[in-house]
Amino acid sequence: MADHKLLAAGWRHLDKAFDLLLHVLDEAVPAGLRALLLGSYSPIGIWQGATTDNGFALAEIEASPQTRMRCRRQARRALVCLHVQPDLVLRRDVALPVGQTSSHIHDLLRWNFETWTAFKPDEVWFCGAPLEDDADRLRIAFVERRHLTPILDRLASFGLPIDRLQLSETLVVDLPASRRRRFRSRARLASGLMVLAFLLGSILIASELRQAETRLALRQSEIRRLVDAASAASDAADALNKRQKAIDALAGSLSARPSAARDILQVVDHLPDGVLVESVSWSATILQLVIRAKLAPDELDIRNLDGSAITPVTLGRDQDGFRYQLDFKPGDHQP
Repeated sequence: MADHKLLAAGWRHLDKAFDLLLHVLDEAVPAGLRALLLGSYSPIGIWQGATTDNGFALAEIEASPQTRMRCRRQARRALVCLHVQPDLVLRRDVALPVGQTSSHIHDLLRWNFETWTAFKPDEVWFCGAPLEDDADRLRIAFVERRHLTPILDRLASFGLPIDRLQLSETLVVDLPASRRRRFRSRARLASGLMVLAFLLGSILIASELRQAETRLALRQSEIRRLVDAASAASDAADALNKRQKAIDALAGSLSARPSAARDILQVVDHLPDGVLVESVSWSATILQLVIRAKLAPDELDIRNLDGSAITPVTLGRDQDGFRYQLDFKPGDHQP
């Protein structure tokens, strides 16, 4: 029994949560789209009394097939509410039992209905609400089923099952066989489809973002590789340009002073292994070389043609080694 009550309470909370979701959808979704997906929740009124501009009179529905057809057409996508004659509605103002609140009015009314009225709960349709000026008291409105059952059966035979009973301006009874459940089923289906579409869209967007990130990373890697290749090509072009300038300068010097070729060859032949000559210049008595070597100054042993040691002048150092300046006295440099 306790498990049954717990399960019933759980379903009530779930139903409230779904009502909240429907309220959010009602606020967020445009009215036209909401009516298309879920149907209209604005009820169609059928009045027991005189004809009204807001709905249909019961007498007209019973007398006119055209009115019945028009009412059925509107009822396909809306709830149908029967406005009960005021003289059939009974009312009571009662005090809430000690320790009870009006949070679960329907259960409270069912448990205490026989105490407050002369009827059993299954003999009437009833509802209630707290009084506006006294929250500790309830106003109960109810109508005997025997007065309305023939009317409800007759309307159902016309294809107009009643979903609600309007007992007053503020008190409404949802009948157990109300089509609200069908509307809610459609709402649940529509909500589920909307959530599913949102999840699928999120997954597809995330997948597209991951693929875009992968493509971007590949493009960036390719760009870095091209930049590195362009930088290396630029460095090689600069080095080649410097070498060409040095060769052009050397060729010009040799053409102007033919005997210098012999002196250069003699000096270069005496350089240690691994020494590269970057530039050559000379005057009447001095042959000046700028060389590059891996050896440090104290490890470099270079001698003049007469055997005397030459002290190199360090010009700088980089990742390729040291740059030195050497001054030779190779002999007669006259042409």
